[in-house]
Amino acid sequence: FNYFALMVHRRETGMSRTCGGTLIEKDWILTAAHCNMQGDDMAWIGAWDASPSRREQAIIDTCFNHPEYDFPLNDIALCRLKKPSHMPTVRIAEANYKPAKHQPLTVVGMGKTEEGTLSQKLLKAQVPYQLKTDCSGKFGLKAFQADNMLCAGGGNSNACKGDSGGPVFYKNNKGEYIQIGVVSWNQGCTSGLPDVHADVTTQRAWIDKT
Repeated sequence: FNYFALMVHRRETGMSRTCGGTLIEKDWILTAAHCNMQGDDMAWIGAWDASPSRREQAIIDTCFNHPEYDFPLNDIALCRLKKPSHMPTVRIAEANYKPAKHQPLTVVGMGKTEEGTLSQKLLKAQVPYQLKTDCSGKFGLKAFQADNMLCAGGGNSNACKGDSGGPVFYKNNKGEYIQIGVVSWNQGCTSGLPDVHADVTTQRAWIDKT
């Protein structure tokens, strides 16, 4: 997962880890809009752990939220880097891709662990895809918008604080990880309910245009 990016705020008070992201082009990172990334913030790409020797430190030039972002709707953003990265890029799902019910998906991040602290290494969890009709029933039509969200999980391996903006993958028939979602929100790390993610397939046109 050397295309994984640990997103870092640089403010007057110092630097702080905030979210995950993925390198989808050599100078573009896909993340969540609610991560509030700005120009001169940083992306630590290839962040298998949080130590400087295992990452490329890239500086963000500017970020673009989806034009219809209104959390939790369209919770997706693209950040352009000041210089192209040397790390590999990830493929993102095509607009017509539809997962099957309970198809295994993989969530990757460096968010909070069971101990309540941010992970110092990249973690991954396998979670089952949940049909959008089922998620609408769990969260209600107002909270879960099927045209720009997907959901997965519902067991013990949920995303947690700090995982936002990170990738959700499926594996194609060649065993390659393809990004289908961006971690967005849930009802708590141990709620037992599925996590909700921005759906990359329905946002593909905006991603390509930007």
